[in-house]
Amino acid sequence: MLSAANYIRNRPVTSFVVLTFAISYGVGIPFNFVASSLFRLSDFWAIYLPRLVTVLGPAVAAIVVARAGGGSISVADLARSLSIPVRYLPWLVVIVFVGVATALAAFGLAGMPASQLFEIVRTSVPALGAHFLVQAAMIGVGEELGWRGWLLPSLAGGRTFASATALTGLAWTAWHMPVFFSGLASALGFLTLLAALSVVFAWLWIRGCRSAGIVALAHASVNAPFFWLESNVRARTVDAVITTKAFAYFSALYLCIAIVLLIQFRHIWSTMSAVSAAGRGPVLLRE
Repeated sequence: MLSAANYIRNRPVTSFVVLTFAISYGVGIPFNFVASSLFRLSDFWAIYLPRLVTVLGPAVAAIVVARAGGGSISVADLARSLSIPVRYLPWLVVIVFVGVATALAAFGLAGMPASQLFEIVRTSVPALGAHFLVQAAMIGVGEELGWRGWLLPSLAGGRTFASATALTGLAWTAWHMPVFFSGLASALGFLTLLAALSVVFAWLWIRGCRSAGIVALAHASVNAPFFWLESNVRARTVDAVITTKAFAYFSALYLCIAIVLLIQFRHIWSTMSAVSAAGRGPVLLRE
């Protein structure tokens, strides 16, 4: 009978997925219930604290698998993947700008007056900063160290990059399964967003020297502006329907970005990686 460590070494991808779901659902859901029911939280922390264990599941699973010797990525490789090469720092400005602009555009298209959007920007930028910091440290690192830091590079060897991206996206989507019970419209919007971001984040990973840190900050730049605007809409008692419409536009806008990346960089998606998953050098591709 195989020991747990041997099983992980023999089936690292399966082990990662099982551990991720076990931690996020088996431990995360009870923690969510306890944190939501026993602690009196501010509106800000009520968004984040109950999700803490759930969103850390992928990162913890990646570390456990790497520590057990599953796959070619070590714990040290995971830690290094969070670093962002200096030459990519200008990317972060663009990533944050696109995230904020997309969220503002989505609420504007949903019917929120420009004067109200301007007032939110003028009066609550510090709140956006707080959302961004928590999103980056908790959700960005917690999810992306696992999904794009471990799973995507582990799947990339011997497959086209499109296949590795799709498989990672499918696992990521399944992990979000509870969201799909929130109604058909919300489920379709969220499915669209996950599909789009699977492409966007994979593209950022392979173009950004395979840095999970860049993807973690991109993840925060997607979530934080929308959460920030959504909380301001609720606080200002603006028509709640606007948030639902805004999310649909938000998903559609990111889908447009993903389509552009698929078309403009189509050679990337049809190629296979010619470097080890754990490396951090320039990404070399072969037909």
